[in-house]
Amino acid sequence: MIEISNSPSVLPVEGQVLPSVLPVEGQSTPNISGYDVLKELGRGSFGKVFLARRHENDQQVAIKMMHSSPTQFAFMKKLLQKEYSLMKGLKHPNILQVFASGVTSQGLFYFGMELATMGSLDDLMLQKLTVKGFWTEERAKTIMFQAASGLNYLHSANLCHRDIKPDNIVFDYKAQVKIIDFGVAAYVPPGGLIHLLFLVILRIFIYYLCHKGGRRLFS
Repeated sequence: MIEISNSPSVLPVEGQVLPSVLPVEGQSTPNISGYDVLKELGRGSFGKVFLARRHENDQQVAIKMMHSSPTQFAFMKKLLQKEYSLMKGLKHPNILQVFASGVTSQGLFYFGMELATMGSLDDLMLQKLTVKGFWTEERAKTIMFQAASGLNYLHSANLCHRDIKPDNIVFDYKAQVKIIDFGVAAYVPPGGLIHLLFLVILRIFIYYLCHKGGRRLFS
């Protein structure tokens, strides 16, 4: 899992233009052809995520790149390549979209992906948002429906995410759900237990959303 820092604490108005972002002074960023890499957004066990501007269309995107650890180089590269291979064929409004991949001059594999600006579901619950109506029952239903829609799409393609949790459910600038982090995802043969697993995960997710830490989040 990649931990994203400095998540916004308010929801933008639909269609809002995101402010330009400047590089952080003194922060080292990789050189990637076709992109201006602006700053690091977060990191996990096997990779980092950077904010970047794509030269092709001047769009702000995220770049996921493997760590340069010499002891686990081959393993991390294989893991990230597998994640990209699984995600590049997925087209659904509730699955984070990925695009062109490549290798840096240092041999580090990376791929570009859609930028989710509103943080994760876990971030939003922990921040105890006070935006009027956000934690209404209707809003919770919308989040659950969108997450379930994305999962149903994956399962229809015999793909099991295997790491669904609030940290891996993020929001774009329109507050639309995006499922992320396919590092441990796997294909399941037709007729497997994927649908039963889906029901178990959904029940746990609903309970977590409604009763995080024993505190009801609905208004």
